[in-house]
Amino acid sequence: QYAINGCSHSISRYIGIGHQLVTFDQNMYAIRKNFFDRLIDVWDINNSLNVDRRPDCDSLDIDSVEECRSNAKIVVDANRKKGMINNKTQFVVNDIDSALRIAKDGDTIFLEEGTYSGCKSGKKKDGTKQKMIEILKDVTIIGIHTSKVRLLGSIVKKSKGKVTFQNVTFQVGKDQESADSIYLMSGNTTMTNCCIKSPVNTAVNVISDSPVHDTSLDLIFCIIDGMQLCERILNFEGFRPVINIENCHVSDTLGFCVIIKPDSKCSVKMNVLNTLFIGVQDGIKIMLHHDSPVPSTFEVRGCHFELKAHRKEDGSPSIAYCQTSGVAKLENNYIYIHDHDAPYTGISLHSLKLAEITMSGV
Repeated sequence: QYAINGCSHSISRYIGIGHQLVTFDQNMYAIRKNFFDRLIDVWDINNSLNVDRRPDCDSLDIDSVEECRSNAKIVVDANRKKGMINNKTQFVVNDIDSALRIAKDGDTIFLEEGTYSGCKSGKKKDGTKQKMIEILKDVTIIGIHTSKVRLLGSIVKKSKGKVTFQNVTFQVGKDQESADSIYLMSGNTTMTNCCIKSPVNTAVNVISDSPVHDTSLDLIFCIIDGMQLCERILNFEGFRPVINIENCHVSDTLGFCVIIKPDSKCSVKMNVLNTLFIGVQDGIKIMLHHDSPVPSTFEVRGCHFELKAHRKEDGSPSIAYCQTSGVAKLENNYIYIHDHDAPYTGISLHSLKLAEITMSGV
């Protein structure tokens, strides 16, 4: 009877593992299908690939474009005469600085096809001045199409509430020496159906100066390109950064989120769901080196890491996920090593309060 019970238990475990493997495969298929469908919708404007579009796609069709344009309080178009239109219900302006200046909390700004940059000079932490797009109000900024609308240079978000970007490409810097970056200083910033292209040291900074209120970033269905030069796409610092990444595609960067020895006051929450990391040297690498009063928590589910060592001369390993201190929950992730002429590490965990790993494969 003991042997029968043992066999029954082993069979049950085997069936359970089989169910988990099927779920894992279905997860990975869904990630790729969602991404490539969205990629086609965003970039294949003329449908040259002759791919049937998903009826539930969130990208803007012609009717949605007209609806967003008509519902916007402010339309930015460099080729139109500025002034009031539609029975004085809308403003037309020629640049994004003017739109942000006259906007009120809750307004929607619609960007027609074009390339936009800020003319306002702001002072950085080191005292140097730099032209930037400064956002002081809680607004929604919608582009006519991701590949047709570009925001150049630095962006500083200071409003205390929520700012949403949709269908916009952020071109952060021209080369590695550029000082451009996106700074999210407070409240929530949501980027949906956007593209971030950047070769700079750090593309996006989430900075939480308040010990009471979160500073949060949501990246949803975004394409992120490090152009094989960017040191890290994402940085966080301060008291309470919160980062949520869903259904994104990250490629050709030395690091996605690499944090070495943040402040002891920092307690971060990061969730990464159904995201592809392709040609990335370091995926998520968080070296906390301390126990903050509130443990940091990281949850990574349904992600695919394809590691590639862009920089080999220093001998440091390429790594998919590394964390010291805090809580880590890793579920249904897959790690693929591109080549074997450099050191690689799949997952490295040290000195954690709690670690939960389920069906992560290398």
